[in-house]
Amino acid sequence: MKKDSYWLRSGMYTLLIQISAMLFGLGGFMMLTRSLSKEDFGAWVLFLTITGLIEVSRNALIQNALVKHLIAAEKEEHGRINTASLVINILLSVGSVLLLFLLSIPLGEWLNAPELAYLLRVYVITTLILIPFSQSEFVHQANFDFRGVFFGHFIRLGSLFSYIAVCFFLGIELHIENLVWVHCVAAVGGAITLSYFARRYMTYVRQIDWSWVKKLFNYGKYVFGTGISSMILNSIDSWMIAAILGGSSVTRGQQAVATYNAALRITNLVQVPTNAVAQMVFPQSAKRIKTEGKAGAKFLYEKSVGVLLSMIIPGIIFVLLIPEFLIRLVAGPEYLDAVPVLQITMLYGLFMPFGRQFGIILDSIGKPKINFYFILFSAGLNVVLNYIFITSLNSVEGAAYGTLCTYVVTFIGTQILLKRELNVNTFNVFAYAWKFYPEAFKMGKSIIRQKLTPRSMPEH
Repeated sequence: MKKDSYWLRSGMYTLLIQISAMLFGLGGFMMLTRSLSKEDFGAWVLFLTITGLIEVSRNALIQNALVKHLIAAEKEEHGRINTASLVINILLSVGSVLLLFLLSIPLGEWLNAPELAYLLRVYVITTLILIPFSQSEFVHQANFDFRGVFFGHFIRLGSLFSYIAVCFFLGIELHIENLVWVHCVAAVGGAITLSYFARRYMTYVRQIDWSWVKKLFNYGKYVFGTGISSMILNSIDSWMIAAILGGSSVTRGQQAVATYNAALRITNLVQVPTNAVAQMVFPQSAKRIKTEGKAGAKFLYEKSVGVLLSMIIPGIIFVLLIPEFLIRLVAGPEYLDAVPVLQITMLYGLFMPFGRQFGIILDSIGKPKINFYFILFSAGLNVVLNYIFITSLNSVEGAAYGTLCTYVVTFIGTQILLKRELNVNTFNVFAYAWKFYPEAFKMGKSIIRQKLTPRSMPEH
């Protein structure tokens, strides 16, 4: 009963995080595409992909190492572990600040988006604000508590969304130079909220235990490399669109990025269950590895991917039936050139659950090095395939085809590796996916029956 309670409670909050992120992101997207020019929106998309890379890198180096070691260690060690993790967080953030100052102008020139230099230099402040935000979030997860994480992300995302909504409905002209400052202030609100909820978990010591710093870093360095490679894998298509298609015209490059992002926005809606389940699986997997060994990790992988596929496939079919209507609804008629792109990117969803849970499971069994090399290979392959397809087709669809081919190759690779490491059977995944529908039907039927059955009145 206690185990079920964990999954229900954690599932509710992680799903709420993903749903709120989806709603705020989608709502903000719908208003921004109608408030900004296609060129400005393309520049904003490039800004978000670069800053997303920085945030994912921070999470990759610190999050899994902190969660895994806090779960495994005695409570007396938690102060030393938290302090060591905070030291790594601060050092990484300072390094990010220096890189942003050095690379902001070159990145703007390479991506044919000169506005990026200003946006990235403002983000320097946000990077420092995110130190307490991220540290509080990771400690929450290590303690199987997702309530504070939900409220922290809700405040951060909701604040930015509220500003966009006020400008949109009041007819106030929106500028990305102002938007980036609101993005910064929203991070302050999120950090304060998360820190408040995490205060009972945040135990520290005055003296830094460098042995713990080394241990956390050695565990996290491969996850860090994996995080960067994974984010590059997810962003390189947009960057190469801007660099290659913008070579002849800066305007064309930014417009092409905006078009591609319109398709990805709808594609990402289908991925909400993947992100929610991934947040729950890692801490639970780390715990089950300790008690059940690799058999527990094998079951978690097959079951979680199967359930994810059963949830995602109906969404993919729905989008493929009415792509033009959805583009009109979400982005507006100016983005109808995204329809053929959407029809390709929706197929990503068939492969993403396999890859996402692959990384989570390998990290939890203490083999982040394998995951790192695999994702590094995938990122490199994606660069090559995107270059070939974008230059040969000279269109946004080239990036979609290149990335889809990468997903197909990586899917085959992940299944071969998991068969070797955990004896994972891919057919079991599809069996769990098929079984999910009658199980969900029975569960829904049971809940409805309980609701409709009149309760017996107490006797007086």
